[in-house]
Amino acid sequence: MFFCGIAQSEEPSAVTGLVAGSTPAPTEKQPLDALTSQAGVCDTASMSDKYCPRCNQTLPASDFNRNNTRSDGLSSYCRKCNKSCRGARVGQTKTCPDCGVSFFANTRRQKVCSRSCKQRKRIQTGDKNPNWKGVHISTRGYAYVCLPHHPRAMKNGYVKRADLVAEIALGRSLLPSEIVHHKNHDKIDDRPENLQVLTKQEHSRLHGLENAHHLKKKK
Repeated sequence: MFFCGIAQSEEPSAVTGLVAGSTPAPTEKQPLDALTSQAGVCDTASMSDKYCPRCNQTLPASDFNRNNTRSDGLSSYCRKCNKSCRGARVGQTKTCPDCGVSFFANTRRQKVCSRSCKQRKRIQTGDKNPNWKGVHISTRGYAYVCLPHHPRAMKNGYVKRADLVAEIALGRSLLPSEIVHHKNHDKIDDRPENLQVLTKQEHSRLHGLENAHHLKKKK
């Protein structure tokens, strides 16, 4: 019987361990610096100094933090400049409209100094609220007044000012079927002489006749 044996060498072959995309192990003929340059790794120890654009100084590489996303492996600014940037506060000094205390606002939207003042501002209604302007103008152009206990008040507590003026002039409350008409078509002009109380049918008929008259003029 014949036995076929393969002699194994004590030193590993140079081809062993070479995988696509991997770095070969260092040998006596191939120094470590050459391998790191082949793998694209930057040796920060070889860098003597670097320029910091914030403080305009050239400092040793040891004064910079490591950053693997950078081509040189170091951060853009030195450690001292990075610390000063993190500690800087961006904002402006304002006066709280609720308590009158001066505070530092980090954002433009911050209007009050604390959560308690913010909650107190939400609870305040009418002339007690710092945003109160006396009269609220709706998107349709009518003037509203805050009277939550009025029979014609909406869910938010506002009543049309024209209705209040008409009720005072009539000396009674308006009926559900009645509506207040502005004679000059200015919805904010709530003078008693400019208001006319009509039923809903009369009001719609009046506007229909006015629209037809305007169409005839255009023709």
